[in-house]
Amino acid sequence: MKKILVTISLIAFVFSIGLGQTNKRTSAYMYNKNKQYDKAKEAIDEAILHPKTENDAKTWMYRGIIYYNIAMSEDEQVKALAPDAPEISYESLLKSKQLDDKKQLDVETSIYLIQLTNLFY
Repeated sequence: MKKILVTISLIAFVFSIGLGQTNKRTSAYMYNKNKQYDKAKEAIDEAILHPKTENDAKTWMYRGIIYYNIAMSEDEQVKALAPDAPEISYESLLKSKQLDDKKQLDVETSIYLIQLTNLFY
């Protein structure tokens, strides 16, 4: 009985670790949607460092969008979260396009890349 309990606990623990980073990505998306850019930035920066989500196109696209919104904010406190937000957004969106083998996110990333040109020129 003890072995079964330990095994079930171990499986649950491993499963929760695996979901943890996709949950970070989802949390980042929701924080961004609610204009809580500080929390969105924190969550997405954690998600891109995790082996399960570091090579996921959607993770990088969300990072690009979050940093884009930080760069475009009129609130100086938000802009102060990432003074180099336009560059990070650009690099993240490009990485998303590179990782998106099936081109499912191509239109959305392209739109943000085009909009970013207004910040650079």
